[in-house]
This record gives sequence, C-alpha cells and structure tokens, in this order.
Amino acid sequence: MIKILVADKLSLAGIDLLKDQYEVDIKTGLNELDICSIINGYEALLVRSQTQVTAKIIDAANNLKVIARAGVGIDNIDLAAATERGIIVVNAPSANTISAAEHAFGLMLAVARNIPQGNESLHNGKWDRSNLMGVELYGKTLGLLGLGRIGAEVAKRALAFEMNVLAHDPFVSDERAKTLGVTLVDVEELFSKSDFISLHTALVEKTKGMINKELLSKAKDNLILINAARGPLINSFDLLQALENNQIKGAAIDVFDVEPAIDDPLTKSNRIVVTPHLGASTREAQDRAAIVVAEEVMTILNGGSARYATNLPMMSQDDITSTGLYTSAAMLAASVANQISTGSVKEVKIDYFGQISHKDCSMLRASVLAGLFYQVHDVPVTIVNAEKVAEQHGLKITEISDIDDGGSYVSSIGVTVINEQDVSNKVITTFSGNDSRIINVNDFKLDFSALQSNNMLVIGNNDAPGAIGEVGSLLAKLGLNINSMFVSPGKDNDALMVVGLDSGLSNRDILAMLELKKYIYSVEQADIMIFK
Repeated sequence: MIKILVADKLSLAGIDLLKDQYEVDIKTGLNELDICSIINGYEALLVRSQTQVTAKIIDAANNLKVIARAGVGIDNIDLAAATERGIIVVNAPSANTISAAEHAFGLMLAVARNIPQGNESLHNGKWDRSNLMGVELYGKTLGLLGLGRIGAEVAKRALAFEMNVLAHDPFVSDERAKTLGVTLVDVEELFSKSDFISLHTALVEKTKGMINKELLSKAKDNLILINAARGPLINSFDLLQALENNQIKGAAIDVFDVEPAIDDPLTKSNRIVVTPHLGASTREAQDRAAIVVAEEVMTILNGGSARYATNLPMMSQDDITSTGLYTSAAMLAASVANQISTGSVKEVKIDYFGQISHKDCSMLRASVLAGLFYQVHDVPVTIVNAEKVAEQHGLKITEISDIDDGGSYVSSIGVTVINEQDVSNKVITTFSGNDSRIINVNDFKLDFSALQSNNMLVIGNNDAPGAIGEVGSLLAKLGLNINSMFVSPGKDNDALMVVGLDSGLSNRDILAMLELKKYIYSVEQADIMIFK
C-alpha cells in the first residue's frame, strides 16, 4: 500500500481524505536526520512551513513522487532539488485568500474605530468614549499596494463599504482593474490620495523596505497603514518616525521582519494595532489548505495532472526534448525585458525564430511568462502556473513563429514587453554552448552571456568618443567590478552599452550615472543571477 508522511500538523479534513486510500503516518517535530532515515519508505510528503524539506531529504527519498505544502509559500522546500529528482511540488495558493483579506479589513476597522483601545480601557474599568473618537470607512479612499488574489478580495469588501478604491500593481491591466471597480495609479499618487493603504504585494529585493520615509512623506496626515502581507515591506524605523511626527495617523501590523516578534519595536507603539501573524489562522483556511493538497496528492499518485504544481510541466518527452534547451533563454528574455521597462505591463509579444518555431512552443510560452513574473508576484510562478497567473492579471499574449529567421543561431526567442503607455522593450535570446545569451536589445545587436555576470546595465548613450571611458571610470569610482561590456551602434548617433557587473547599482549610483548627460540618456539594470 502507498505510504504518505505528514511531517507537520495538518487539518484532519485533508488527512481523512488520504486515509481512505493510503497508509498515512503523522510524525511531526522531526529534524532533517530523522526524516532522512525514514523518507525512503514514502511516496508523498505533506508539510506546512515548519519542516524544512532540504536537498539531503530529497536525495534520500528514492520513492518520493510528490511534496505538498499546505499553504502558499514554498520557501521551506528545495524546489531545484525536487525538480532535478522529478518530484512534483504542489501547494494551495488560494487557500488563505479569504482569511487574509478579512483579516486585513478587520485591522482597518480596528484602527479606524479604536476597537483595541476601547476594549483595553473598559477592561481597566474606564468608560472613556471621548478619547476614542474614530472615523468612518464610508466615502474614504482605500489604496491597495498589490491587486492580486488577496488585494482583489479586499477591494470587493471596500466597495461594499462604499469606499473609493485605488491600486498600484505593475502586473494588472486597466481592463482587469476596471472589472474590479478599482482605479490604477502610480505609487506616489496612491500615498498622496489614500486615507487607508493596505499592502498586498510580493516580498522581493525591490520591495524590501519600500514603505520608507520618502513614500510616507507623501501621505495624508490622516493615513492609516495596514500590513497583513510581508513584514520587511516596511522600514520599521521610518514608520515609527512618521507616527511620532504625526505624518500619518496610525497603522495595523500582522507581519514582522523577524517572527516571533516579541521584541519588535512596532509591538511597543500605542499608535499601532498588532496581531501575531493571524492572516491565515482560521479553521476554514487550514481546512481548505489541507483538502486542496490532499486532493493534489491523490491526483498525482493516481497518475493525473496536478492543478497547483509549482515546478514541473505536464508534457510529452518529445516536446521537452525539442524546446527544453531554450526554456532558460525564454525566461531570461522576459525577465530582462520586464526589468528594463517601466509602468504596468499590458501585453507581451513572443517571437520564435528558427527551428523551434515549428515545434510545440507551449513550454517556451510558459517560460516567458514565468520569467516575466519572476520575483514580482505574491506566489511562486513557474512554467506550470505561469499561464494562470497571466490570465488573472488580464495580460494579452501574442505569439509569432518565423521558421526562416533564426539568423546565425539555430533558434532564438524574442520577448517584447508593452506597458499601458504603449512603450515597448524587446529582448532576443538564444541558447549556445551551455549558456543562455542575450543577442539583441531593442534592435541593438550584441552577444551577452548570462553566465558571466550577476547584474547587467543597459545604457542608452550617444555614439561619441569617450563614452565608454567615462562609464568605466564612474563604475570604478562606485566600487563596481565590470566583467563584460558590449557596445552596439544604432541609428542617428545613438548606441547601446550593455555592462555586466558582479553586483547591482543603488538608486544613488544610477543618479550618478545619469549626471553624465554628455554621453548617457538612460540607465536601466536587470538582475540575471538566477539565470546563471
């Protein structure tokens, strides 16, 4: 009989489903060595966030077919190791959506009406109504930083309270926002016009500490800030300073930089309502997560296709052989095109050149979308779930095949990202010599290896003597090591310089480069470390 190991505490609603068909062992609190010693006897492993499913565990799991995470994040699972071993990793991406949205809205009401303070006051024998004057939500403006699954549910509830709803999300189209009754704005306008702001964006390098003194200085003095998403989105010191200086009115925080957050300064302020990461802590959410992953496990063990696989495509070996070499190149093209673009993405055009253009390119299409959403979405996006994510965001996708135009390469892939202002950026990549290479950026020809660098700068410059030297000298002054550089001349005295670096530039460094006005008119950077 097939055996399943449940390594964390899961709702019985899911476990009971599995027990009908399989032998289920519940063994919680195990360390890596404990799991390694027993995992070889199991075909499925179910966890929440406590158990770390490491490469060592996966290497010891000769019979394992599926790892299921009863929740959204899969940071505790070594996805690369699982993929290499052909083990499908599934999660429950929507299980906590309603619970998280309700909690965010509950926090908003709690701050607006001073509910925690009123509760504490009355418990202490005080009838202190005059000092607990609140504000209505009716007619106020709610700003949503992120309009994904949870943000959309918060928007629905805000509209029911007859609030005006604004949102900032680079990956949501105007059309999608309109269907939700939401107006898209830039992040500065979001802060300057909102009475309440609720955070629902992904935590990636670019969003760490994004709620800082600069943004908070643009806010209304009556702003109430809600964070039930990710703790590090907020610069805690800047938030406390804004509250102490009465730049904003209040805040409610459910998530923190480090948890448990017993000693976090945010928990000490009487201007902040705090809860101990309760966003997904409802019976319904836990039941839903357990049921979803139990159903996924049963489907996979019975030979079916999972709905929420995060790492493996369900396709024939022939398709994988035909196009598999180019998946990393497809992701690279999309990621770079997106990173050098600005504003909300409304459309993506994909060109398949050369031999791959007459193959089934569905995996390459999914790879493009996975690269586009890499590190900018609130759930992990891979070639398995990228199509659904694109559909949720209302993204228009166009594909063009040109069998005869592979150029000097057997095959190549072009990705054009178009924003709401119809400004486009196009990147063409190929795979050659065990390396994904960028061979064209916005019609400037080059040959840039993804293996050589961690970051790349895309510099629009005048095709004039001294430009290369000035850029090199400035980067040296900034302490940045150049490991590759390509210059491609264009038309009308324009040129494109692509510089490979070991590390990225800060915003201050970019401003310093833009001061070289004699030579440079644009500077964009892209993180390509993941594609090495």
